[in-house]
Amino acid sequence: MSADSQAWTDLAVGPDACLRATHLEDGVVRLQYHLGDEQGTDRSHAVVARRPVDGPPPVRMDGDVVVITDAGGTTIAEIPSSGLSSSGQRRDMAFVYPHGERTFGFGEKAGKLDHRGRVLRFWNTDSFMYDRLTDPVYKSIPFWIGVRDGRAYGVLIDNPGRISVDCGAWEQDRLRVRTETGALDLYVVPGPDPLDVVRRYTALTGRPALPPRWALGLHQCRYSYHPAARVNEVARGFREHDIPCDAVWLDIHYMHGYRCFTWDPDGFPDPQAFINSLHDDGFKVVVMIDPGLKVEDTYHAYAKGREADAFVKMPDGSEGHGTCWPGPCAYPDFFSPATRVWWGELYRTLVEAGVDGYWNDMNEPAVFDGPGGTFPDDTVHQTEDGPVAHAEVHNAYGHEMVRATRDGIAAMRPGKRPFVLTRAAYAGTQRYAAAWSGDNFSSWDDLKHAIPMALNMSASGFPLYGPDVGGFAGAPSPELFVRWLQAAAHLGLMRVHTCLGSPDQEPWSFGEPWTSCAREAIRTRYRLLAYIYAMVHDAARNGTPMIRPLWMEWPHIPHLAEREDCWMLGYGLLVAPVLEPGVTRLNVSLPPGRWHTFPDGRPLRTDGCEATVDAPMDRIPVLARGGAIVPWLEPGRNSDDTGSDVLRVKLFAGGHGNFTLVEDANDGPPDGGGPRRDIAVNLHSESLHHIVTVEAPVGEHVGTVRALDLELHGLPGPPDQVMRDGVPAAARSHPATRDDPDGWAWDTEVCSVRMIVPVDALPVRIEFSHPPLPTAESRPALVARATDDPDAPWPEGGGVHLAGGDHVVQSSWWAARDVEAMVQARWTPQVLQVRCVVADADRAQTENDQEDGIRLVLEVPDGVVHVRIGPDGRSWVREDLYWAPHGRIVADVRADAGGTVYRFDVPAAVLGPPELDTGLTCGCDLAVQHSDRDGSRAIVEWVRGYSAPERPGGVLKLV
Repeated sequence: MSADSQAWTDLAVGPDACLRATHLEDGVVRLQYHLGDEQGTDRSHAVVARRPVDGPPPVRMDGDVVVITDAGGTTIAEIPSSGLSSSGQRRDMAFVYPHGERTFGFGEKAGKLDHRGRVLRFWNTDSFMYDRLTDPVYKSIPFWIGVRDGRAYGVLIDNPGRISVDCGAWEQDRLRVRTETGALDLYVVPGPDPLDVVRRYTALTGRPALPPRWALGLHQCRYSYHPAARVNEVARGFREHDIPCDAVWLDIHYMHGYRCFTWDPDGFPDPQAFINSLHDDGFKVVVMIDPGLKVEDTYHAYAKGREADAFVKMPDGSEGHGTCWPGPCAYPDFFSPATRVWWGELYRTLVEAGVDGYWNDMNEPAVFDGPGGTFPDDTVHQTEDGPVAHAEVHNAYGHEMVRATRDGIAAMRPGKRPFVLTRAAYAGTQRYAAAWSGDNFSSWDDLKHAIPMALNMSASGFPLYGPDVGGFAGAPSPELFVRWLQAAAHLGLMRVHTCLGSPDQEPWSFGEPWTSCAREAIRTRYRLLAYIYAMVHDAARNGTPMIRPLWMEWPHIPHLAEREDCWMLGYGLLVAPVLEPGVTRLNVSLPPGRWHTFPDGRPLRTDGCEATVDAPMDRIPVLARGGAIVPWLEPGRNSDDTGSDVLRVKLFAGGHGNFTLVEDANDGPPDGGGPRRDIAVNLHSESLHHIVTVEAPVGEHVGTVRALDLELHGLPGPPDQVMRDGVPAAARSHPATRDDPDGWAWDTEVCSVRMIVPVDALPVRIEFSHPPLPTAESRPALVARATDDPDAPWPEGGGVHLAGGDHVVQSSWWAARDVEAMVQARWTPQVLQVRCVVADADRAQTENDQEDGIRLVLEVPDGVVHVRIGPDGRSWVREDLYWAPHGRIVADVRADAGGTVYRFDVPAAVLGPPELDTGLTCGCDLAVQHSDRDGSRAIVEWVRGYSAPERPGGVLKLV
């Protein structure tokens, strides 16, 4: 026990070596590999919360294997003593790597989502036009999440020097860590839930910085917008094309000869007036700052830095120089506390001119004529612990630069959250800056590998991260540009950026129809801003990832870990971007649970499957999970322009969920504080009973939302009863308004209930109830008799009658009427035949030129098949809404004197063998369908014929 009451265990792992294990809060275990009398340092660039707890750590020796467990005694990791070795400054550690364990995280790594089978290197590198095989790239975050048997754990290697990790490439049963210099210092983070691993990791290394709300909108950038008139032209284009945008960015040409903290006097003669004009039109301004300062005595930044002795040194004590954009440069030594203070003060002229955000680039550091494009290994940095060679801290250089940047801006603007973007990063950099994926290329392959990069960065603590939309180098096709925008609308950061000399890449640059498609993608981002803003608050407070690979939500389902072409946006939305040219339909892996199309809320098949969904050029598939709660805004010109004080909130039946709406000044103190108002919305959804509760507002902020427009999707039909705080609510024919909030309305087009709830009437509890559905035991059987002749005449009579009458749902334009059908069935070795004879067929035409049809529901072993057929024989089935497991269902429709006859032929493979001991039970119900003749709109009006006592419905049995 040390003087500060820290508990540790020293485990002998060699003749002159030990592994010191220390127990920290959250069940984290620190492992330090010591040789002889080595004395390491406790100073860390990554770790901010190394809080010990009393008692021995959950580590033991089992033979010659070091075993780390969680609080419940479950093994997290195993390290054989034979896997610990050293040579000079090098240290090696090998973990037991079971077959089937997957490895995620490691920050920004091009390539696949799962790193198993790769050797990864950590050394921040300027990687222009990298591809999926390039390693390393700009960021080094040596933190991984291991997942096996549905359980997760994490490991942070806290060493900012050269590291390599072999994820079973040389030995499949070993994961090997190697550090070239410095300490071998690790932190093992328990789960077992992957989300908890990330939360504990960000508690250890610092929660992500809370951005101002405008940082979540669209950002427009290029290398470079110059002069000021061109910037104004671009800004004006967004307003003229009615496309939301929050910020325009200035690359290095805004500077005077690439000198940081200066303005080009010809291109930007009056920076403050220029910025004020953009502010007046609703734009923020972000400027680039590089670390390299031109060596020039008359240049104020260099002169002050030399006076302050702020630059890195060579071993002989001379000032270290290298070449970057302005020519010979000196580089600030950000490891020195005094240098960080000096650097932060340099931003004053930009802050006073009104600049809103700061882009720290080239901070790996990139040195054009340096060895490997960076500083020599023996460059000297001055730290709190004394001088240290660059080789030992290289990966933290950009980390300390953005720390100095953020601290300086925060001191000058204590009431505003700094927004800083960085190209280089280390573990823990999330507490200072957002990040982007560097200089990518305009190709479909770059769009593809941008997705696993973003997902692994999210798993490594970075909620605000994204690629250059459209690609930095090269020129995207109009289709690629639109598809990239659509994907980025659902990532943490949405910034369009392109290279010097490339074609224009503003959202309207490709003309129609691409401008409209781009506008819709960007407007989708703004519709989701309240949802995204709440999630970044949660990330800043609790470390919860905003974008999540499917394995993070369903770690126990192995095949979902392989999906790197889709992700979850928060708890509720599954995003499936288009990643190939010419694709307008996608196969999407649906995890378990109920799913709905988003935002319209049409139901998809449940219980997990591959669903085929539409992906027209103006949108990508986004699906809502049962239990999801998603606010849906009407976009204005930027993130502050919401346009209405009534917030639409979409809820999706089929699960339980919660969401907390966060309102504040959209900005605030750098620590994320300031007045705010939270409104919690909860959904408890069973098949026939749904409860929505909205809590009273909590917090001091006044807020702008005056009412919530609740919209519950995915119901089996209009509720029979709606109770509001225990009092029945009346049905009405149209949605309520804030000034007329009473009652509820049924939306027949998307099968949803809408109700207005004023904020000043909260809290509220709303219950939606449906009558119990008949069970197989309580409904007479429709028997499908076996026959060898599929063309034999159908017998007269028999079957089951379904009827409507009073059970037909009312709508504002359609009167109740009686609809009857007789249903018969028979079985052949190849096909199940179901015949529905609808009486009084001439009543299938309405004055609105709508059509009726039949809906057959077959509850088959691996799913539910829904078939909808119109009287003209045209199927109204959309494969993205209704799914047939093994084959399509064929319908033959004809009319005779007795009515309209529908015959459905269902392939036997869909249903499985009929020889089941108890028979195979299927539901067969009648519904009336309404559709425009061109098929552009379909409305389901349910006929609960089976609930009529005198004419009960039936179930289908194969015998």
